[in-house]
Amino acid sequence: MITLRQRIIKLSSWDKDLFPDFLRDTYPQTLEYEWLRFRGFSFTNTSKPWAGKVSLDKTQFKVIRISPRLFGNDRSSVIIYGKVIVINDTPWLKLTYKPFWYLPVNLLAFFLFGVFFALRIPLSAADGLFVAAIILIPVLAFCWDLRQSDKRMLKYIHESRTKVYEAVVASRGR
Repeated sequence: MITLRQRIIKLSSWDKDLFPDFLRDTYPQTLEYEWLRFRGFSFTNTSKPWAGKVSLDKTQFKVIRISPRLFGNDRSSVIIYGKVIVINDTPWLKLTYKPFWYLPVNLLAFFLFGVFFALRIPLSAADGLFVAAIILIPVLAFCWDLRQSDKRMLKYIHESRTKVYEAVVASRGR
């Protein structure tokens, strides 16, 4: 599958609770059946920010972002793979962002539909802009989804570090 973005974050002593936090805040769900989302399959109404699998013994995870909406939860189309790697005796967290398999297929179908529509029907300038918007809207929506998933992941890692730091400061102050 296509790799959209990779990040490598240096882990410190403040990140000791990162994977237990992920395990606590992840709705356990296999992501292989995500294609069922079009047939009414939905995550339960959970307040957890992630869905997927977290493995404490392997120090890796495979999650997607869940956002609460008015009616149920919205699921991201970006899978985030995380794994702890060791380089020169220093632990690093490698984050890899990849789309679900159906996303490139959907974008290709939108593009082909637009080309077919443009070739079969004589278009004016306004019609051409309309077809371009139909093709461009899914691409922009996916870019926004990727950006939001990355921001949420970095914010979550920062909040986990801050929680450990504040606990250490509070214990030293007593």
